[in-house]
Amino acid sequence: MTELPSIEELSDMLAREFESRMKAMPEVRDYSIGPLQLTAPEKPYYAQANAKVAHDGRESTVVYIAFKPGDTTGGDRTFEEGQLRMHPLMITPPHRAIDYYPQRKEPVSSALEVMLPTLTVEKTFDAITADEKRRMSHENAIIRVIRGHAPLDLLTIDDSSSILHVQASHALGGRNYVKMGDVFIGEESRPHMTIGYSRDGKRFGDPHAVTLRPQGKQMIAIAGFMAFSPEEARELRPNDPLYRRILRETVEPAENIKTR
Repeated sequence: MTELPSIEELSDMLAREFESRMKAMPEVRDYSIGPLQLTAPEKPYYAQANAKVAHDGRESTVVYIAFKPGDTTGGDRTFEEGQLRMHPLMITPPHRAIDYYPQRKEPVSSALEVMLPTLTVEKTFDAITADEKRRMSHENAIIRVIRGHAPLDLLTIDDSSSILHVQASHALGGRNYVKMGDVFIGEESRPHMTIGYSRDGKRFGDPHAVTLRPQGKQMIAIAGFMAFSPEEARELRPNDPLYRRILRETVEPAENIKTR
């Protein structure tokens, strides 16, 4: 295979990765995931699948989004077109500037939100493993699959001046990956918090959007998003085992990469 997978092939890959992650969590009682459905051009990202996870007498939803370079989860729900300023290099056709506008989530519905780095598929000309070198000898490119990986950016608002700017403020999901046997694994595969509260109690990531910025290669990155209501967030500490695991493993966004 020297081209990126079809939506059906990608859906099968996501289902296997989802099942592998769920089986590694003894707190999960049952789970299911639907197929990836194409969402472009109605939404400014490639595809979406919804999963259900049953645990400790309740059911949670995980929304998986597949990004191609330039794709974004922003929109016009919070700001009108022209209210925010963007660096033109951040806008990738066919998307519009407003597609990158961060959107607010009401605390009443999303006290916390985490991003689960899941899967990256990239077309590369740089063979690393013996198998890749063998395949490269017959083809001019190879497809590399990286588990637990999604090199995304968190888009937030820079309000340090009178003119509001959209900024890529934090790296999500890590940038690097390592070879383990015949498998590539993201170095930062733990959940990343996209909405939450800092140690001083200040809410961050609201509003926000998530994007896969162009990296000079053909690729698809998939990440899951799981939101917690205030009631669920309060229960993260004492009660629900799955929530406790997620909170324990979750990292706040990586070092600030402020870029207009």
